[in-house]
Amino acid sequence: MKDEDLYPGLDKKELRGIKKEVAEKYDPKIVAEANKRVRAMTKARWVGVKAEADEICRALAAVMDLDPAEPAVQKLIARHYQHLGRFYEPTLELYRGLGVMYAGDPRFRSHYDKYKKGLAVFLSKGISIFCSKQAFGEGRF
Repeated sequence: MKDEDLYPGLDKKELRGIKKEVAEKYDPKIVAEANKRVRAMTKARWVGVKAEADEICRALAAVMDLDPAEPAVQKLIARHYQHLGRFYEPTLELYRGLGVMYAGDPRFRSHYDKYKKGLAVFLSKGISIFCSKQAFGEGRF
């Protein structure tokens, strides 16, 4: 797929800035793997992957009244983690870091909070719990 398919609405300057930031911040092997996987997707597959992400976010927003440690929430966090596998193989350490970034970076916070205010922080807490449980062999999702 082409950049226009992947990032509709972003102008070339914005896209260059994002690519530069990604290259500076993240492991080049992970970035290369994600780019390879995404570019190999058909447009229909890409639409499906984005729809799945949207579905996961909506489901998480619907359970925000629960404790992030609750099994129902943790099942959705596990699904979110597995969804990242469409792009690259996330380690628990990397996933925990993403959770921190989701809550701390205004761009990610805005993305998640469009589903429901506070979702980014809720997701971040859920990810932290998920990673701890997985690290100690307690996760069975």
